[in-house]
Amino acid sequence: MGAVCQIALDIPPEIVDGLAAGIMTRSGSVVRNSAGQIVAHLKETELGSDRVADKMAKAAAAAWRTTHGKVVIIGCVSFLSARLWVLGKERYERKQKSQQLIDEFNAACSSYLNVARQAVLNVDVIHDLSAVTKRIQELPSKERPVFSPQIVDLIEEHTRELAEANNVGWNPIESTDDDLFARLVYSLETQRQIFDNAA
Repeated sequence: MGAVCQIALDIPPEIVDGLAAGIMTRSGSVVRNSAGQIVAHLKETELGSDRVADKMAKAAAAAWRTTHGKVVIIGCVSFLSARLWVLGKERYERKQKSQQLIDEFNAACSSYLNVARQAVLNVDVIHDLSAVTKRIQELPSKERPVFSPQIVDLIEEHTRELAEANNVGWNPIESTDDDLFARLVYSLETQRQIFDNAA
């Protein structure tokens, strides 16, 4: 029976984190974001003809034959197990905090859209959405939620209408869809200023 020829994929750390967080999916060598857009094409890497894994296994077998080697191996395994447990716990906690922030953003966004639809918008609702958006901006880009640019367009349009109705000059910032959170914060800050000036 022959050995299976293994192929290693070169996966960048940010892709590993995105896959672990569930915001990216991998099919073969293609990685996609939650919107289905291709984020990366993974490349195969050389495992090397020396077969590093075989050498490590042989070294471990030789070390296991001595008492000192057993102590070292058990110590290393214990340390690695503890480290993996800590890393897993940290990743879980980071994911939980990120999910909680995303839930807060979704709730604040829904609240904003509901009151704006009824024309009963107030500073507290604007502040809540602005505050959670700023906290999301502090996250690494790979941990930020993916949401529709149409939401930002809608809030920018609402800002323009508020500015016109209150005789305030306003222009949206020039940016791309990659900077949705900056656009959103800018619109919300303008809305808050409009309400503060009217008070």
